[in-house]
Order: sequence, then C-alpha cells, then structure tokens
Amino acid sequence: MLIPWGTDAPIYHWPIATAGLIVANVAAFAIVPADQYEAWCLAFGEGLHPLQWITSSFLHANFDHLLGNMLFLWAFGIVVEGKLGWARFLAVYLAICLLDGLLIQLFMWRADSGRALGASSAIFGLMSMCLVWAPRNVLHFVAPFQFFFPMAFDVSILFVAGSYIAIEFLFVALTSLAMSSALLHASGAAIGFGAAVLLLHFDLVDCENWELFAVMGGRVGQSKDEVRKARLMAKKRLPSLEWNQNAQDKRRKKSSKRNGPVEDPQASATRRLQEHLQKQENEAALAVYKKARDRLPRWELSERDWRNLVKGVVELGIWEEASNVLLDYLKASQNPDSRIRLKLAQILIRHQERPAKGLEVLEAIPPGSLPDSLERTRKELARRAQDMVEDGVLEIDEDAR
Repeated sequence: MLIPWGTDAPIYHWPIATAGLIVANVAAFAIVPADQYEAWCLAFGEGLHPLQWITSSFLHANFDHLLGNMLFLWAFGIVVEGKLGWARFLAVYLAICLLDGLLIQLFMWRADSGRALGASSAIFGLMSMCLVWAPRNVLHFVAPFQFFFPMAFDVSILFVAGSYIAIEFLFVALTSLAMSSALLHASGAAIGFGAAVLLLHFDLVDCENWELFAVMGGRVGQSKDEVRKARLMAKKRLPSLEWNQNAQDKRRKKSSKRNGPVEDPQASATRRLQEHLQKQENEAALAVYKKARDRLPRWELSERDWRNLVKGVVELGIWEEASNVLLDYLKASQNPDSRIRLKLAQILIRHQERPAKGLEVLEAIPPGSLPDSLERTRKELARRAQDMVEDGVLEIDEDAR
C-alpha cells in the first residue's frame, strides 16, 4: 500500500478546510447508517436532486473506500488549499461536487436505476487542479509494509495525476461512456481542469509561473511581470506596415492602464513579503523569503523588513527555519541588533541543542548593548551552553544549506 503524506509544493496556508473535509467524511461514515444511504446517494433516472450533489460526496461504501479517498484528499487538498486559502478552497471543492452531481444526473436522466457515492469525483477535480498548477512539484509517498520495512520516495504530481486521469479517460473511451466509476472520476477531473484554468486566467491564484502552461511554454519560474515584459518586447519586434508613433503611444497608455508599470523582481518579492507579514501570514512570508533568497542573489531587505520577518518566523516555532533566517540576517546586516543575536543564541541552545554555536553567537554580542534584563538572560544562556558542552552534547554543524 502506498500512502501519500506530503508535498514539496509551496504551502502558503494551513490545510484547515482539507482537514475539516476529512473529519466530515469520517464523521458521516461513522454516524450515518448504511440502510439510510439511499436517500443521500446520487440517484440516476430520478430527476435532479441538488442536495444529493453534496451529500453523496461525503458517503463511502466501506472503510477501504473511505481510507483511500481520504489519503488522496489530503495529498492533493493541501496543494490546492495551500494556494487558495481555506475559504476559496472549500468553495471550489463544493462547486466541483455540485457541478459534477448536476452533470451526472443529467447524463443519467433516462437511466432505470442506480446510485453513486464517494468523494473521488471531487478528489479527481483537485488532482486535475494540481496537475495544472504544480506539475513539477512532487508528492511524498511511503510504503509502510513493503519488504518488511518502510520505503519512502517522491513522485512528480505530473506523473501521479497525469497517470490516474489518463487511465480513467482511457477506460471511459473503451466503455463507450457507460456509467462507471471511471466516468465519475473523469467528469470530476474535467471540472477541476476547467476551474484551475479559470482561476489562473483571472489571476485568482499565483503559481509563480510554475503551472503547466508555463512549463510547456518555457517560462518556468519567471514572475508575471517578467512574462508581461517579454510579451511586450516580442510585440515590438513584430513587423507592421501600419505601425506609427501615435499608435505606439496609444498602446503604451492602454497597456499602462491595464497592467500598470512593470515591477522589478526584487521589488515584487519585497512587496509580497511585506503583505504576508502585515497579514500575519508567517508561513507564506517564510516561503516567499526562501524562494527569493535562492533565486534573487542581489535581493536585499531593509532593517525593518528583517525585524518583521524574524518576529514572524520565531512565532512559527519552526526552529531550524528560524535559526536559518536569523543567521541570514546576521550575515546581511552591517550593524546587527544584539537582541536578535540573543534570540538566535536562545534558539540554538534551548531548541536545537547546539551549545558551541550558541556560545559563538553570544560572544559576538557587544558589551553593554543589552538592557539589564536581557543581559541576565545572556549570562544564563552562556552558563547553560557551557554545561551542555561539559556534559558532552554532540553537536552537528547545520549551517550549510
């Protein structure tokens, strides 16, 4: 059995709605008796029943059916919700359920009987959205019972989602559109694909040009401003017999009104970082920082932005990430704040058990630069670190990234 448990795709929002949907599905399985399913399943040949379009997606035939769906709801849900946030993600998920239920009941209008249930149509919709938005990212899998010991490996979303969806559409074609689970899955995937494209088109989701169309067009990793600028440059190179200065000025004015001035990538990264920090979206701010740090070597932050970022990552409590950011600050700042040095030493000593590195940071704090209360904290940390060193705490250098 293969269990998808995570992804390397940027997650800008906690998976609140994804977890909530899983809880709702499990609760429905535990609470609703099987003999009452008939009224809530998606009925064929009995007209349109809008309530069933939702309720059928929360019912499952047995535990294996529920378990398989919930594992993949988690795997693909965290990617989609990570880009949309819980409210828009939940709206999209329920919209897929509604539209899929409507289309299936219309398609099966003349059927004699039959019913469908399960979250798989909506999950295939999410799968299709991941295929469009994050084809280059991977899912983390674990095979817990393979060869008597766990095996962990990564598979690209392009391969996982593409394979599943292709198999379902192939089966639909081979069965001449006969009602089957494959048809239900394919319809959900088609709806999800359309939703992903529409949200991209109206700039309601930012894939940072790692979406399927950017991959196919060779624009991977470019910002929207870079793509827009490239398109404008391409237009200028096109020969035109009717081109004149007045027409060029009109186009520039129209483009300026529609798109605004082209934003520098460094400025764009700083703006997005500031927006996330202002909204206290610390996870998103950290993700923006890490990506900009790796891709924009000349990117610089103001002292105020550094302080806000440090505060945000410390509040997250992810100590390895926090220590990395604080170390970056010390390297970048010409006159580092002694309080930030103290906070870094505190993280290194108390949370990461790196007393030698912590002592090194403490020794770099200029004498008299801390108030009395923090000076006492510095001395306490130094004593604790020294005790850890004497006790033989093994320290591994984690600075290289």
